[in-house]
Amino acid sequence: MVEYDNDKPIIYIGDGGTRSIIVWNVQVNEGYRVKLPYSSTSTCSDFSTEDIFYLVLIENFNTNYIYFTYLSSTNMFKVRTKKPNTPNTIIQKIF
Repeated sequence: MVEYDNDKPIIYIGDGGTRSIIVWNVQVNEGYRVKLPYSSTSTCSDFSTEDIFYLVLIENFNTNYIYFTYLSSTNMFKVRTKKPNTPNTIIQKIF
């Protein structure tokens, strides 16, 4: 997925096998990995390394979110896209 922050593309790549979202800033050619909590796979009926990981970017007026889940999971989560790897990052369980 691509989000544009002041015309600067930020790419988000889901890595379900490692419970991670990779964030890549195209303009400065650098990125980082956001490790997702174990609870994001706790209800999966399949091994998370073999499951399908879904991501979707929801753009809002004030804040953008990435919603994510696994195919075999009963839970869905969301995280803000602005600086998702800071210590104050909150990953919220939706259901």
